[in-house]
Amino acid sequence: MITLLVVLTGAVLLARGLKNFMPGDKRLFQDLQQLKESMQEWKPELVPISSEELDTFSFNQEQRSVRKRFGKTAKGVFTTIYHEPILAYAYKEYSGPGHKAVLFAETREKSYSFIKDKKGVRIAAGQRQLGTLKEDGKLYSPKGGKAIATLGQSANQLLPVRTADRELGSLVDKPAAQNDELGQRAFQFVPNDLAEEEKDVFLALATLELVHRSLKS
Repeated sequence: MITLLVVLTGAVLLARGLKNFMPGDKRLFQDLQQLKESMQEWKPELVPISSEELDTFSFNQEQRSVRKRFGKTAKGVFTTIYHEPILAYAYKEYSGPGHKAVLFAETREKSYSFIKDKKGVRIAAGQRQLGTLKEDGKLYSPKGGKAIATLGQSANQLLPVRTADRELGSLVDKPAAQNDELGQRAFQFVPNDLAEEEKDVFLALATLELVHRSLKS
């Protein structure tokens, strides 16, 4: 009986592992929905993101957790420098070739979804496709494949997000050690007149970078 239980347990674990090895798009979209549902308890606490809140967006996180089993999963809530929750996220990475992953992030006003595969990271803001982020740091339009934004290389400890028209703001590259009660601001030089699509592009690229850093720490 014990041997049978061991065999059955091993079979279940193997099935779960294979399921996470090379998921197709259907599975990825299903998992995105599960990630969304897993963080809904946090949404009512999020403060709206106005120009002032963008200016106080920090590297601080609450509710952060990272687990490694058949890939990697992570959750957390970024806060302002005043420790107000401002953006929640949930992440899932799959084992196997292709380095596939999904990320769902949510502010008080809007959700952002990310699907990573060998072609890049497909990004959507709400129901609108923003484009695909490639390894060259450029976000390409879903229609026509034109580069519409760039996450720049580090310069003066800043990672600027630029469109063809202007700079949308910069992400601080290397957070400094903090000795005071306030956390360090994550963004600098964000214009206070960003259009909705510009704000979506900036927040999407910045969120992706922030979560990637968090997973490495």
